[in-house]
Amino acid sequence: MMKKETVKTKEIQLRVVVFNEDGWIVAQCLEHDIAVQSKSHGGVLRALTAALYANIALACQHGIEPLSNFKPAPAEYEKRFSTAPFVQKLPLQPEDHEPEGTEKMRARAEFAFA
Repeated sequence: MMKKETVKTKEIQLRVVVFNEDGWIVAQCLEHDIAVQSKSHGGVLRALTAALYANIALACQHGIEPLSNFKPAPAEYEKRFSTAPFVQKLPLQPEDHEPEGTEKMRARAEFAFA
Protein backbone atom coordinates (compact mmCIF):
# COMPACT_ATOMS: atom_id res chain seq x y z
CA MET A 1 0.00 0.00 0.00
CA MET A 2 1.37 3.41 -1.02
CA LYS A 3 1.75 6.07 1.59
CA LYS A 4 -0.08 9.32 0.86
CA GLU A 5 2.37 12.22 0.55
CA THR A 6 1.79 14.97 3.09
CA VAL A 7 2.21 18.46 1.68
CA LYS A 8 3.15 21.07 4.22
CA THR A 9 1.59 24.49 3.95
CA LYS A 10 3.97 27.38 4.46
CA GLU A 11 2.51 30.23 6.47
CA ILE A 12 3.77 33.77 5.99
CA GLN A 13 3.36 35.92 9.10
CA LEU A 14 3.14 39.66 8.58
CA ARG A 15 2.60 42.77 10.66
CA VAL A 16 0.58 45.55 9.04
CA VAL A 17 -0.16 49.04 10.27
CA VAL A 18 -3.42 50.59 9.03
CA PHE A 19 -3.94 54.34 9.17
CA ASN A 20 -5.78 57.24 7.51
CA GLU A 21 -3.91 59.58 5.20
CA ASP A 22 -5.51 62.34 3.11
CA GLY A 23 -8.91 60.62 3.01
CA TRP A 24 -7.45 57.20 2.19
CA ILE A 25 -7.04 54.14 4.37
CA VAL A 26 -3.48 52.86 3.99
CA ALA A 27 -2.15 49.41 4.93
CA GLN A 28 1.64 49.19 5.22
CA CYS A 29 3.43 45.87 5.81
CA LEU A 30 6.41 46.11 8.16
CA GLU A 31 8.53 43.10 7.18
CA HIS A 32 8.22 43.93 3.47
CA ASP A 33 7.79 47.45 2.11
CA ILE A 34 4.40 46.82 0.53
CA ALA A 35 1.61 49.38 0.89
CA VAL A 36 -1.89 49.64 -0.53
CA GLN A 37 -4.68 52.16 -0.14
CA SER A 38 -8.45 52.23 -0.47
CA LYS A 39 -11.41 54.32 0.62
CA SER A 40 -12.62 51.53 2.95
CA HIS A 41 -11.16 49.06 5.43
CA GLY A 42 -12.60 46.16 3.44
CA GLY A 43 -11.10 47.54 0.25
CA VAL A 44 -7.66 47.93 1.76
CA LEU A 45 -7.79 44.34 3.08
CA ARG A 46 -8.77 43.03 -0.37
CA ALA A 47 -6.06 45.12 -2.07
CA LEU A 48 -3.38 43.92 0.34
CA THR A 49 -4.44 40.29 -0.07
CA ALA A 50 -4.39 40.61 -3.87
CA ALA A 51 -0.93 42.25 -3.87
CA LEU A 52 0.55 39.63 -1.54
CA TYR A 53 -0.87 36.60 -3.34
CA ALA A 54 0.15 38.00 -6.75
CA ASN A 55 3.73 38.27 -5.47
CA ILE A 56 3.58 34.82 -3.88
CA ALA A 57 2.33 33.27 -7.14
CA LEU A 58 4.99 35.01 -9.23
CA ALA A 59 7.75 34.01 -6.81
CA CYS A 60 6.59 30.37 -6.80
CA GLN A 61 6.53 30.30 -10.60
CA HIS A 62 10.15 31.51 -10.67
CA GLY A 63 11.37 29.33 -7.81
CA ILE A 64 12.24 32.19 -5.46
CA GLU A 65 11.23 32.86 -1.88
CA PRO A 66 7.94 34.81 -1.77
CA LEU A 67 8.28 38.48 -0.82
CA SER A 68 12.10 38.22 -0.77
CA ASN A 69 12.42 41.08 -3.25
CA PHE A 70 11.00 43.63 -0.77
CA LYS A 71 13.06 45.39 1.89
CA PRO A 72 11.50 46.12 5.30
CA ALA A 73 9.31 49.21 5.56
CA PRO A 74 10.84 52.44 6.91
CA ALA A 75 11.18 52.59 10.72
CA GLU A 76 8.41 55.17 11.11
CA TYR A 77 5.81 52.46 10.39
CA GLU A 78 7.21 50.18 13.12
CA LYS A 79 6.64 53.05 15.57
CA ARG A 80 3.05 53.53 14.35
CA PHE A 81 2.46 49.79 14.76
CA SER A 82 3.86 49.66 18.29
CA THR A 83 1.77 52.62 19.50
CA ALA A 84 -1.52 51.62 17.83
CA PRO A 85 -4.46 51.26 20.23
CA PHE A 86 -5.99 48.21 18.52
CA VAL A 87 -4.36 45.07 17.09
CA GLN A 88 -6.14 42.14 15.43
CA LYS A 89 -4.83 38.96 13.76
CA LEU A 90 -6.51 37.98 10.50
CA PRO A 91 -5.93 35.39 7.79
CA LEU A 92 -5.42 36.80 4.32
CA GLN A 93 -7.33 34.65 1.82
CA PRO A 94 -8.05 35.52 -1.81
CA GLU A 95 -11.79 36.14 -2.21
CA ASP A 96 -12.65 34.55 -5.53
CA HIS A 97 -9.84 32.10 -6.34
CA GLU A 98 -6.32 31.27 -5.30
CA PRO A 99 -3.71 32.38 -7.81
CA GLU A 100 -2.00 29.40 -9.44
CA GLY A 101 1.02 28.26 -7.47
CA THR A 102 -0.16 29.49 -4.07
CA GLU A 103 -1.95 26.32 -2.94
CA LYS A 104 0.76 25.56 -0.35
CA MET A 105 1.09 29.13 0.92
CA ARG A 106 -0.99 30.98 3.49
CA ALA A 107 -0.59 34.50 4.79
CA ARG A 108 -1.68 35.76 8.18
CA ALA A 109 -1.32 39.32 9.36
CA GLU A 110 -1.37 41.09 12.66
CA PHE A 111 -3.09 44.39 11.90
CA ALA A 112 -2.51 47.46 14.08
CA PHE A 113 -5.09 50.18 13.56
CA ALA A 114 -3.38 53.49 14.23
